[in-house]
Amino acid sequence: MFDAAMGLVTQRRARGNRVAILSNGGGAAIMASDACERRGMKVPELRKHTKAGIARLLPAFASVKNPIDTVAKSDYDIYRDALKMLIDDADIDCVMAIYVHAGFTSAAEPAKAIIDTLLEKYPKPVVACWMGGAEVSAVAGMFRRNRVPYYPVPERAAEALRSLITYTEYRLEAKKR
Repeated sequence: MFDAAMGLVTQRRARGNRVAILSNGGGAAIMASDACERRGMKVPELRKHTKAGIARLLPAFASVKNPIDTVAKSDYDIYRDALKMLIDDADIDCVMAIYVHAGFTSAAEPAKAIIDTLLEKYPKPVVACWMGGAEVSAVAGMFRRNRVPYYPVPERAAEALRSLITYTEYRLEAKKR
């Protein structure tokens, strides 16, 4: 209930159930994709120009299909630029950004990229899932102060997105009556 509330009070309404997943860890990306699909959401193919733009940011062996796996690349620019492209993709209604702490990258850099992007460009709901140790815990405060819903596992982030989508569907049904 608290996960849903965090999303509902901080995010715009979802216009549909198509979710893009951006992650620096392939395993977490697949967990998120499965969690979304189990809850009736779609993890659709990205538009060609979105995939091409994200591919320019990443090594050739990275996956630019949805879910996107940056293969451990998680700097500020990659997360900022990829998130902007996902927000601009008309075939995407919501975004889940995931960071898996591996010890050799900063959890704060991609978190700051998410926050900064949402401060300037924010037409779709975005939730964050940061997984890891003490450094990740410190990032949770950054997200809270900037009204970005943060979850420690993909399943909880997917449940929050499902709540946003269900709320939108409920509001549309209520208007029809």
